[in-house]
Amino acid sequence: MDIVTFSGDKLLGGPQAGIIVGKRKYIEAMKKNPLTRAFRVDKFTIAALEATFRYYYDEKLAIKNIPTLRMLTISINELEEKALKLKDFIEKEISTQDFKMSVEDEFSEVGGGSLPMEKLATKCLVLDLLNMSVASFERNLRKYETPLIARVYKDRLYLDLRTIKSEDFSIVSGAIEYALSLNKGD
Repeated sequence: MDIVTFSGDKLLGGPQAGIIVGKRKYIEAMKKNPLTRAFRVDKFTIAALEATFRYYYDEKLAIKNIPTLRMLTISINELEEKALKLKDFIEKEISTQDFKMSVEDEFSEVGGGSLPMEKLATKCLVLDLLNMSVASFERNLRKYETPLIARVYKDRLYLDLRTIKSEDFSIVSGAIEYALSLNKGD
């Protein structure tokens, strides 16, 4: 390869930036183009990229401190344990007959420009709604004070545990309770 381009946020877990690496003669030719001034990053972005790269010297430190990397590297066993804990947490917080929950095997789509077709095995908490449409429920989740983004597929709602932190379980539970309450107000 002579030139490789990638995203600072999606691939590295750092700040938003388009990064170009490659052979010096091609990089120098690009630098001479007047349009490159419009795409030049500022000092703050460079400092953030440097801080992100420093984490990569120590793999454990990188996984701990770079959310994207942590989400990409979490094991399927950890995901299952977290999914079961979230399910238990919601069952204790919300006493309702409005939905059924299950933990299921699924795939996360890494997405983005850097890894557009890459899929990772994951665990999802799946909600089957009994008294309202999944589209309406999902819309209500996004109206919560901290919007909750979920995946809808075949009339079921999927919460991917790869993207949910344990410390955010109360937000997830609150969003579900809120979405249900909006339905009862209709």
